[in-house]
Amino acid sequence: METLKTRKWAGVFACLAGAILLVTAHTSAAQEVRVGGVSISIPTRPKTPKPDKPADKTQPASTNGGGVKAESGEAKAQPPRTQPRAQSAPSLDIILEEIDKRKKEVESYNASRRGQLVTPSTPELFLPAISRRAREKYYGQEKVNEARRSALDPALDSLATAAAKKLPLYKPDPSVFAFRNPPAEQLMVRSRANGATLKVHQSGIKEAGWIIEKNDFGIPIDRYKHGFIWARDAGDDHPYCHLYTVYVLQNYEGGGTYGQTFAKPFDDEIVGCP
Repeated sequence: METLKTRKWAGVFACLAGAILLVTAHTSAAQEVRVGGVSISIPTRPKTPKPDKPADKTQPASTNGGGVKAESGEAKAQPPRTQPRAQSAPSLDIILEEIDKRKKEVESYNASRRGQLVTPSTPELFLPAISRRAREKYYGQEKVNEARRSALDPALDSLATAAAKKLPLYKPDPSVFAFRNPPAEQLMVRSRANGATLKVHQSGIKEAGWIIEKNDFGIPIDRYKHGFIWARDAGDDHPYCHLYTVYVLQNYEGGGTYGQTFAKPFDDEIVGCP
C-alpha cells in the first residue's frame, strides 16, 4: 500500500517537473491544464513572425516622364514632361485654295449680269488683298509667321491685281436708291462710325412702305426699311468705294403706334466708285 502511494506521488512530481521545464522554456501568455488533478499554467507558444519578403531587385521600367527605369526599392519620382501645344492655325494650302477661288470669281465677273463680284469667305480674304492695312491686321490676328507670309503675300497680290481690273465695273444697282428720305438718310450716315470721313455719292431707301417684324404671337416688334449709302471713305488705303446697308427702324410702342426713327448699320461691301 505504502509502495503504491510512493509511486503515485512520484508520478505527480514527474509531471510537475515537466511542467516547470515548459514554464522556463517559454514566457508568453499562458493557458491552464490539469495534470494529475492539479491545475498548471502553461504558456502558449507565440508564433514566430515570418521575415519580410525581400524586395525584388528587378523592377519594371517606370513611366515617370520619359521611360526612365526605376532603381531597386522605391521608384524615383520624375516630373511629367509638358508637351508643346500645337498651334490651331488653319492649313496654308486651304487658305491658298480659298484665295484662288476668290480670284477666279473676280476674273469671271460680268457686269451685264449684275451678279456678286466675290463670295464672302471666313476668314475674310478679299479686303486683305486690296488693303495693306487690312492684310497686316489679318496677319496679326492669325499670328502669321514669316514663312506663311511669304506664301500668302504673292497669292493676295494676285487677287488684288484681278480686283483692280474688275472692281471699277462693280457698282450698286440703282434700284436700291429708289426712294429718297433726306432726314432718314442723314441718320444713316451718322449711324456709321466713319460717317465723318465719308464722301457720299448716292443714298436712298429701297422700299416705299415699312416692313413689319412680328413675334411668335403675331404682335409687332418693330418696322423697318433697307437704306443704302454709296460712298468713298477718305480714311481707306485703297481706291475703292463702299456700299453700306443700314436699317431704318421704328420700335413698336403698342396701340398701333411706333416710336422715333433711328438707323442701325448692317453690312459693308466693297464696290467701284462712280
